[in-house]
Amino acid sequence: MIYNQMQSMENVELHKEVFINRHVENTFDTVLKYSFNNSHVSFYQTESELWVIRMDLNSTGIKTKFGFGVGDKFCSISNCQSINSNTRQFVLSETEGLTSISFELENGIVTNIKYSGYND
Repeated sequence: MIYNQMQSMENVELHKEVFINRHVENTFDTVLKYSFNNSHVSFYQTESELWVIRMDLNSTGIKTKFGFGVGDKFCSISNCQSINSNTRQFVLSETEGLTSISFELENGIVTNIKYSGYND
């Protein structure tokens, strides 16, 4: 979903890097980094798959695959019973800490979303 949004946006810069796949002989993969309005989204692309590996959203206009983005009320994203209006950052991480998503908040409104995904 984010990939399609990035491709259809105007004023987006694209930087590509090609790497040898260390798991599959004679195969190359690509990292695609899209930049726009002080925001960045990076994808890891193999011959058959595409993963978001990094995301730093600081501006409106892009929605995650779950339908939320910068400018949304955090309560619309999560069960807010444990979040108060003084909360400045909310971080979700898997057990090993290799994948995480963090939300920076101002008065309960999302001002930044950062995602760091593990890929091997």
